[in-house]
Amino acid sequence: ACGCNTLPCPKSLEKVIESFGFPLGVFLLDFYFTRGFASDLQKERKSMQNVITASEWIAECLSRFDLEGAETALTDSPLPPPLQTAFDSILANLHTYRPYLPQSCFERFREDFSGSDDSDDCGGSLSHSSTD
Repeated sequence: ACGCNTLPCPKSLEKVIESFGFPLGVFLLDFYFTRGFASDLQKERKSMQNVITASEWIAECLSRFDLEGAETALTDSPLPPPLQTAFDSILANLHTYRPYLPQSCFERFREDFSGSDDSDDCGGSLSHSSTD
């Protein structure tokens, strides 16, 4: 339906570019934007993993009444402001209530956690594996 007498019909450069160039351009743009999204998503995942690890460590220290270790963890951790504020409030409350708790409570906390491998390790350093 091109109107030529010989088959196959000769194609002009414009038709070739239209047939292959446009789809190739769409594919490359799609690849570029998708790659950027995937890269940003990977960075966000690493950041969230660091926040989860730090929160677990802080919560473990607080559950053991290792308030100094929890303070160190809060200082060194990459927590978002609302979570940082919540942990600061919990820590302040535990500092306030600690003098009113009998010493036997702290002995029980030590016994409950003595079976774990890192029972005296709450005040250590927090390691982050961010390779950006």
